[in-house]
Amino acid sequence: MKSNKKIAIVISSFCGYLKEELEKNPGMFITPLQIFIDDQQWFEGFYDEKEKYEFVEKFRNSNNFKTSLAPTSMVEEQMNKLSKDYDDVIYLPIHSSLSSSHDSILNLSKKYKNIHVFDNKLVGESFLIVAKEIKKRYEEESNSIEDIFKFLTWFNDRIIGYIVPMELKTFIKSGRLKGVKKAIMNSFNLSTIIEVDQTLNSVGVSRTKKISANKIMNKINEFIKKFNMKPDDFNFSTIYVFDKTIKDIFENALLESFKKTVDWTMEASIVTMLHTGYGACYIGINPKLELAPKFKNEKY
Repeated sequence: MKSNKKIAIVISSFCGYLKEELEKNPGMFITPLQIFIDDQQWFEGFYDEKEKYEFVEKFRNSNNFKTSLAPTSMVEEQMNKLSKDYDDVIYLPIHSSLSSSHDSILNLSKKYKNIHVFDNKLVGESFLIVAKEIKKRYEEESNSIEDIFKFLTWFNDRIIGYIVPMELKTFIKSGRLKGVKKAIMNSFNLSTIIEVDQTLNSVGVSRTKKISANKIMNKINEFIKKFNMKPDDFNFSTIYVFDKTIKDIFENALLESFKKTVDWTMEASIVTMLHTGYGACYIGINPKLELAPKFKNEKY
C-alpha cells in the first residue's frame, strides 16, 4: 500500500556523482567533502565536468593535497531544512573506517528524531541504486525505518571490493593503508591488492597487475560462496581513477573467470583520487536487488 509519507536520502559526494546529476532525482541530496590542492579549496561534487578535469591535472602536478569534512554549519543547515521538509531522512556517508565524516554526521543527527545515519560500504553507482530502493520501499511499500535498515544491512553485508593502485605513494600519504610492509612494496614496485570491507587492508602483492586481478577474482568467488550464492546473483562494477589501464585488466580477468562483463563502470570522485592516487581502480560486487528479502514485519 502506497504511503503519503516522504523520505530524503543524503549521499556523500564520495559517490562520484556531481551535485547537479544526483539532485535530478527527487528527494536525493548530496553532502560534500572538501578538497585541498596546493592553496586552493573546493567542495567535492560542487563543480562542473570541465573543472573536474582541471582538478585532476592540478593534483598530478602537486605534492600538497588533502581532504576534510564539510563545514559543520553546512551539514547542520541541510539537516535542519530536510528534517522539516520530509517525514524521515537517511544519510549514507562514506564509511566510518575511511573518514570521520560519518561520526560527525551521526553526532549532528542526534538532535533530530527523524534523521538516521547508516554506516555503509557503498561505492559509485550502488549509492544511487540503494537510494532509489529506499524511496520505493518507504514511499510505495510503506516500510518503516526499521524495515529499511534491515534491507540496508542485508545489502551492505554482501558488498566486497578491491583496489589496485597504479602506485602506492598517495595511499601512504593519505594514511589509509596500514601495514609495516608498505614501504617495501613501494620500493620494489609490486602490485598491491587492497580489500575494501569494514576496513581497508592490504591483502596481497603480486608481480603484475594481471596476477593481482586474477587473485581478486578468486577472493570474490570465495566471498560469494560464504553466502551460498552464485556470481549471477551479484552486480559487478568498476570505478577507475581517470586512467582505464587497470580497469581493462580487471574486466578481462572478470570475463575469463566468471564469463561476465561489468554491469556498470564510472570515473572516481576527486576525493577518491586524493586517497588512492591517479590510475587506481576498484572492482567490487553487490547483490542484485531482486534477491533482497521484503523485511516488512519480519524478524531479522
